Amino acid sequence: MGKVISAAIILLSTIGIVAWYYVQHEPPKDSSTVIPTKGVTQTEPVDNPGGIKLTPMAEVTSAPTPTRSVTVSNVQIIDSQPVQLYFPVSITSNTPLIVYSHGSNEHVTEDEPTPAFFAEAIKTYGDYFVEKGAIFVASEMYGENWGSSESVDHLNTVIETIRSRNNLTSATYLYGFSMGGLPTLRFAKAYPEQTTKVALLAPTINMPDWDQSSIEQIKSIPIHIWHGSKDVNVPPSLSAEFFQTAQTYGHENIEREVVQDEVHRHFLAPAKIWTFFTE
Repeated sequence: MGKVISAAIILLSTIGIVAWYYVQHEPPKDSSTVIPTKGVTQTEPVDNPGGIKLTPMAEVTSAPTPTRSVTVSNVQIIDSQPVQLYFPVSITSNTPLIVYSHGSNEHVTEDEPTPAFFAEAIKTYGDYFVEKGAIFVASEMYGENWGSSESVDHLNTVIETIRSRNNLTSATYLYGFSMGGLPTLRFAKAYPEQTTKVALLAPTINMPDWDQSSIEQIKSIPIHIWHGSKDVNVPPSLSAEFFQTAQTYGHENIEREVVQDEVHRHFLAPAKIWTFFTE
C-alpha cells in the first residue's frame, strides 16, 4: 500500500512540474486584433517575380514635412462618375493639375473592392502632390474602361470642370498606370492643347492607334515611361514598341526607363513623377 501511495505522489509531483514549466515558457499570445478595411481586398504578397505584386509601393518616400495646410481628400460626382479630389487650401490660377488614370482592377471609392496596394498608392500620390501645391484628381472613369471613347470624353469633362471651377490657367499633367495608359494617351492625342506632360507606369498601349499621323499629334508633348523588367501583365516590349515608333516618326521628347526586377505594381516614387512634371 505504501508503494502505491509513493508512486501516486511521484506522479502528481511530475505533473505539477510539467504544468509549471509550460506556464513559465508558454509564448505570449498576440492580443492585437486585425480589423479589415471596408471595401479593400487584402492580398498576400506574390512570391514569384511575375504578375501583380500586391504589396505597398516601393521607393515610397514619405510626404515632405508640411509647409502649408491641406484639405482632406473628398469624393465628388462629375459627369456621373465618382472622382477623388485632393486640393491644397490655397489655389491660384497657376496651381498645377495632375490627373490620374487607374488600372483595370482599381477603384477610387470603397463602393467597389480594390487591392490594398491601390488604396495606399492613391493616398501617397494625393498627399505628396498636394503638399507640393498641386491639385490631384483620380476618377472612377467607368471602371474597366480600356480607353473607351466614353472614358476619354469623361477625362475631358473632369479636366474642364476642375479648371473652370478653380479658374486655372496652369499646366495639366496626365499620369496613367497599366490600363490607364490607354485613356491617357488617347486623351493626349485628342486634346494635345490641354496636355502639358504625360507620365506612364507600365502602360497598356494599343499600337494600331499609333501611326505617323497620330504621333504627329502628340510630338509637342513630353512623355516619360517607366516599366518593370519582370512585368508579365503588361510586357515591357509593348512600351518599347511605342517608344521606338514615336522616335521613328520624329517624337524627340519621349523617354523610357526599364526598372530592373520590378513587376506590375505601383513601384514609382511620386517624387520622380513630380520631378518629370516640373523640370
